[in-house]
Formats: sequence, C-alpha cells, structure tokens
Amino acid sequence: MIGTLRTQEINAQARTGPADSGHLVVFDDGLFTFAAATSSTAAQLMDARTVDDGSALQFLREKRIRERISTHPGVVVQFADTAFSHVVLGSCAFATRYPPPTPNAPVADRLADAVLTFALAHEYGHVILRHVDLDQPPSAGPAERHAEELAADRVGADICRTALKGSHWAIAGACLFLSGVLALDGLAVLFQTGRLTIPPSESHPPADARIANLLDWLANAPGVPAEYARQLGRAIAYAIYQLAAEVAPAFERAQRAGYPPAGFRPATELEQHAALMSFIAPLGLGALEPTTRIRPPGANR
Repeated sequence: MIGTLRTQEINAQARTGPADSGHLVVFDDGLFTFAAATSSTAAQLMDARTVDDGSALQFLREKRIRERISTHPGVVVQFADTAFSHVVLGSCAFATRYPPPTPNAPVADRLADAVLTFALAHEYGHVILRHVDLDQPPSAGPAERHAEELAADRVGADICRTALKGSHWAIAGACLFLSGVLALDGLAVLFQTGRLTIPPSESHPPADARIANLLDWLANAPGVPAEYARQLGRAIAYAIYQLAAEVAPAFERAQRAGYPPAGFRPATELEQHAALMSFIAPLGLGALEPTTRIRPPGANR
C-alpha cells in the first residue's frame, strides 16, 4: 500500500503493515512537487533534450551549465520558490509549478517520473532486503544502517533500469533525487543556524556518498557507457548545487534578520509570492509577475 503524509522531510518511508498484510510505503506529500520542480530547473540549466527516440540524453556539461545560470535568472527564482516552500513553509507542496520551455519539457517530465520511481524503488529495496520486517533484528548502529541504505539504493536503481527502460534514466532519477534533497536540507540548516553544514545522520549516509556509490555501480551496468553515466550524474548534481549556491545568500540573510518569523504562513497565493520576492530581493534576480507562472509551456518570459 502506498500513501502520503506531511512529514516535513523530502523522503519516503517503508514500514511493515499488520501481520500478513504486506508493507506500507509513505511518501511525503511535497515529494511530487519537489520532483517536478527540480526536474524542470535541472532540465533547463542542462538544456537537456531526448535523442534517438528517448534512448539517450543530450545535455550540457558543467562549464556551460554555469554560463546558463547568468542568462536564465528565472530558473534561479523557480528553484528559490521550491526551497522557500520547503524551508520556510514546511513543505515543497506549497511551491508553484513553473512549466519548462517546450524543448526541455519532455526531459523534465521523464526526470520527474524517474525521481519518483527511484524514491519508490528505494523503499522496495528495503522491503526486498527485509530491512523493515519485524522478525529481523534491528540494525546495530549507524554503519550498519548506512550500509542498508546503500544496498537499498542499488536495488532501487536496478528496479529503475527496468521500469524506466534505460540505465540513463535510472542514473538521472537517482542523482536528481539525492542532490535535490542534499541541496534543500543544506539550505534548511543554513536558515536555522546560519551555517551551511549538515550534521551527520545516524540513519542515512551523506547524499554525495550515495551518489558516488550509485555512479560506481550503474557505470558498470549493461547498456550505458561508464563515462557517459558519470558525466550525466555529475551534470545533474552540478546544476542543483549551483542553484543552491545562488540562493544560499538569501537564506543566510534571512536567518540573520529573523525573516520570515517562525510559523509564518501566507493567507493567499499572492501573499506567498510577495513574501518570496521579498526573501530573494537581495539576490538581484528581479521579480516574476504572478501571471508568468501560469503561461503555457514555451511562452516567452
């Protein structure tokens, strides 16, 4: 059984259900917006497009991605909206969905599907490996729990290779999910403490270690050249990390200024948009008019 719950974490969880009833996988209700938003921004910065009927991806490498940030400030605003919603409002579910330009839309849609598929398949990995069964002894400590997460990542990625009909989509979905979680978690810590240092987790390895683990494993999977796999994973992670670096000063400034106050919840969509624009004003990105957010895909901005 699969369901949703507001957990204030960008994650899914697998749990054992009542006796002989199977398992329960719970998605945070903001995970769907997170997947759509990060996929759209990553696809735009990478100028990613499908080639050979979707059997491969064409995308920019790190230097060109960096150049596109300066010429596409609207993408930074879109990412800031997602981060603001998660960090300040408590869930990515509150973020606005911005349609990507038509050339990047097919990749953005497939990426969002790949992110959600990996999140679900990772939890299936825990079920398959019996990490959550009640008759199994609990993990002894952080090292063992970290090993379980890495093993579930590999099983999940293997499921994705089949479900998504391509190793490149499995790589893309896993790397985008993990780099996106790391970026938003880092911004949350910055907003709370003023420092961009994520404390170690007893339950999960660092996201960059999980990405390296998957790239090592998927680079040897059939059907995808190892160097292509690494370039794709690096490009996706680089795009997300660069976006996080662009908006980080706004979160640092907000932490010093105490804005917005704890518990801030906008009463209307326009109030939320105004709060976001005030939040990111020091970045000098300009403002997106509210109507910009509902124009059809491919419309000039």
